[in-house]
Amino acid sequence: MPVSVLLFRRGSGESGNLILRNSNIAKKNYKFAKEADMMKTNIRQLLDEKGYLIHAISPDAMIIDAIKLMSEKGIGALLVLEEGSLVGIISERDYTRKVILQHRSSLDTPVRDIMTSKVLYMTPEQTVDECMVLMSKHRIRHMPIMDNSKPVGVLSIKDVMNNIITEKDFIINQLEKYISGAG
Repeated sequence: MPVSVLLFRRGSGESGNLILRNSNIAKKNYKFAKEADMMKTNIRQLLDEKGYLIHAISPDAMIIDAIKLMSEKGIGALLVLEEGSLVGIISERDYTRKVILQHRSSLDTPVRDIMTSKVLYMTPEQTVDECMVLMSKHRIRHMPIMDNSKPVGVLSIKDVMNNIITEKDFIINQLEKYISGAG
């Protein structure tokens, strides 16, 4: 069965001319594209590499304790858990906007007063690309990962970007090998 590939030829000022070709090269390109798509990392794979460590705090803790914990761990956000359930997330951004700029005291203001309670999350079966889309769309820097309604990890925008860059580098390397005849 022939495999078709769509090629776009760009010209001066043209939006592009569509060319349809059937060939063995198209079959190889199709196979490569399917393999590249299959290699897309899901969140579980990324957490397996990164680890499932969660840093959390109670909603009744004082903000100063949350800031100290973030500083000690070198992280920018904490999950807010109550009896093991995710009830919110608190980040450095929350602290800046809801404490400092509103002249509140971090010594006597509870986490519950400034945490983000409408928490978006991903599941381990979703892809890292899907996570990137959601993080970008909602300007989220830290994404909780939930499995069966329980938090199992957190991905930062850095974790996601590093993974996507690594995948793209792999694809580029494979394409270079294919073009040079070494693949």
